[in-house]
Amino acid sequence: MKRFGVGVGLFLFAIAACGHDLRGSEREETIGSAAQPLIAEPEAITGADLKEKEIVLTFDDGPGPLDVTGELAEWLSKRPKPIVATFFVNGACIKATTLENHSCSQPVADAEKSLEKIRATGHWVANHSTTHRAMPSIGAEITKDIEETDTSIAKYTVYNRLFFRAPYGAWNDAAFNAVKDSPMNKYAGPVYWTAGGGPTDTNRAADWECWQKNMTTKACGDLYIKEILALKNGIVLFHDAVGNTGNHNETSGTGNTVDMVKYIVPKLEAEGFTFKTLGDVPSLANVLPKCDASCGSECKGPGASDCITCPDGKAATDGKCASGNASSTSGDSSNGGSSNTSSTSGDTSNGGIRQTPNEAAPADEGCNASPASSGSRGGWLAAALALGLALSLRRRRA
Repeated sequence: MKRFGVGVGLFLFAIAACGHDLRGSEREETIGSAAQPLIAEPEAITGADLKEKEIVLTFDDGPGPLDVTGELAEWLSKRPKPIVATFFVNGACIKATTLENHSCSQPVADAEKSLEKIRATGHWVANHSTTHRAMPSIGAEITKDIEETDTSIAKYTVYNRLFFRAPYGAWNDAAFNAVKDSPMNKYAGPVYWTAGGGPTDTNRAADWECWQKNMTTKACGDLYIKEILALKNGIVLFHDAVGNTGNHNETSGTGNTVDMVKYIVPKLEAEGFTFKTLGDVPSLANVLPKCDASCGSECKGPGASDCITCPDGKAATDGKCASGNASSTSGDSSNGGSSNTSSTSGDTSNGGIRQTPNEAAPADEGCNASPASSGSRGGWLAAALALGLALSLRRRRA
């Protein structure tokens, strides 16, 4: 999530498990010199402050070899009411890394095309680390792990929409301290989720786990819908966990994430849900860096010549909004406009970092980890299960 402050960035803390909210119950402490109070409730990262029946779609672990990311980006943008999603990508899937790697074993051939498609269709590209390791476990490499992905996605990101999601939702004081004074504190996050983390049972599901269990598209989708209806709002998690992309039968065989998203979106719309963006989450909207008043909601910087989107009735020409046939609008949930180059020079005016005084361990998020990562994953999962009963803060509403 994104935080606003002059000269500081903001990382919200969240400890996550596949469907188990293991965030510590103690109040978070804000570090930095923000010009306004920063958000204190850890639940803010989940989108719980959205209105009832407002949800945000997020996708982790792309871009993959079958372009699940790109296909979803195109389909969502072509809805009668276009949906703007956020795609949290792993840098190792874009460019080779020398870091110990639990993500793509080698870069995906058409990764850049997928990223271009995300921005061309108005969505946001976000940072999910380079190697998909649990951040608290990698010490001094945390900043480099985030930085490598930042470099790879810079030209596809937006100045005032820089989001970070920690693999497995793992974040603690050590991770905070490693990043707080680095250029990477320009990111807002780690962005958590309320639905889609699993574990897959009779009330909820995680897409990657559904396909491991050979569930149908409909069976998995119905569990997503059930959980979202129970929660009533929030941030929904999906993955570039492809499943059986050759099977488009919703009710037989192993399903896939693309078809499941296509299955659940119309059903949620029929239930009265509207799809918002991370920038629409009130606790984020209040603290995201602001564009010049002449711009819309997206910009390459704070100046009047840095506009990407424009108010209704205006169009961006050379970064400036002028009267004409607008190709994009000011609404944050509208099509996001074209891509731009985002600075990686360490300008920390974009946000701030948040620290939590207590430490907890995440369970397996089920992201794009290779078999080599199973040992470290198991350790995180065991720790999470041990802490689960004491720290579970999963939100339930009547």
